[in-house]
Amino acid sequence: MNKEYTAKEIKEIITDKIRAKAYKPNDRLPTEREMMEMYQVSRTTIRNVINELISCRAVYRIPDVGVFVEKEIIRKSNRVMGFTELIKESGRIPSTKLISLELIVPEDHILQAMGLELNTSVYLMERNRSVDGQPILYEYVYISPFKAPDLDTFDLSKNSLYEILKKEYGIKIHYLIENVSAVTVDGKISDFLYETSTAYALKNEGLSYDINDNIIEYGISYYHAEKFSFDSIVLNRD
Repeated sequence: MNKEYTAKEIKEIITDKIRAKAYKPNDRLPTEREMMEMYQVSRTTIRNVINELISCRAVYRIPDVGVFVEKEIIRKSNRVMGFTELIKESGRIPSTKLISLELIVPEDHILQAMGLELNTSVYLMERNRSVDGQPILYEYVYISPFKAPDLDTFDLSKNSLYEILKKEYGIKIHYLIENVSAVTVDGKISDFLYETSTAYALKNEGLSYDINDNIIEYGISYYHAEKFSFDSIVLNRD
């Protein structure tokens, strides 16, 4: 190469190669000297690029060994968005299988959390979800039919729940209150996520609210622990 590349261009090239699988998870990147020759830049420029890639968790460094491509991990950001939107924004392909959608009377603590009377019927939606054909998430979502009447008439295997709520019911999710923990899963959840009889997963349980603080849904989701992570921002208001 005769062209001298900028740090921004080099970062974009490496990122594109990772996305295109030219550099696969856990592959070692070329050495600093090799990249200096490839892009006709200084060692300082290459090190700055690598540090930026590390900071955005695209690669990781093993001292005295090299720089390697990170595992494919989907990160849920602090911006409220549905799973479909999140995955499409990352440039990947989401898919959903609707297991069931029916009216049931859930456990008392779920109704209490949703602010509903005991013995009230709500929709329970059960789905599993994949990214680029790889299992990522198994979820249960509870929604009151008073919030979303006739929800079962929509195809929730092909359409985003949040988009349906917004377009059909005028409901926009404004914020979430969630609890994330590592739990043991078995049965259909572990079989879908890991193809094993038992495993660990990230359990995300909580409520979503509209701008008027009305509860919209109660969700319990189990994420593949090696393919998904949650970002968090904590503010000091003092």
